[in-house]
Amino acid sequence: MASELEEDARGRAQRLVFVVDAGDAGLRLDQVLARRIPDLSRRKARLAIELGAVFVDRSRVKVLGRKVAAGQRIELHRGGALERASPQLGAAARARDEALLPSFETVYEDDEIVVVNKPSGLLTAPTPESDRNNLADLLARRSQPAGNIWVVHRLDLETSGLVCFAKTPRANRVLSERFRQHDI
Repeated sequence: MASELEEDARGRAQRLVFVVDAGDAGLRLDQVLARRIPDLSRRKARLAIELGAVFVDRSRVKVLGRKVAAGQRIELHRGGALERASPQLGAAARARDEALLPSFETVYEDDEIVVVNKPSGLLTAPTPESDRNNLADLLARRSQPAGNIWVVHRLDLETSGLVCFAKTPRANRVLSERFRQHDI
């Protein structure tokens, strides 16, 4: 199967898909990505994996040295997350990325929900490009051990405003239904 390229309606995000052939079997995931995608360096491939922008057989993979097998389906999602991330690799670089995020204010919180004032420039939830440095991720990681957070509704990256998250399955069910019925 040849590589496919899909772009979003605004021409920013790309989804590149290919199937590993016998010639690439046994190589590291970052090597195969750099080999199969002409304008992708091995460093950028490693960064994409670290950010969570790579899927193998429809599962997000964050292991740089993972060996691939013939027939596996590889997806790379490129777009804003790669552009916004520090080009360095490792935990220190990801911590610097997080430190540059706009801060948010918790407006209300109890045992079942949390409502925050989301600033412009901060994603509400994970995307195929990255599962890091979005509001849901930041809320889940702020408590020790990391807690469950359910995204009830979203605001665009550029949009600011109140966003509600559920902290329990029951709250998620009830709030999702209320938002669906426009009864909030």
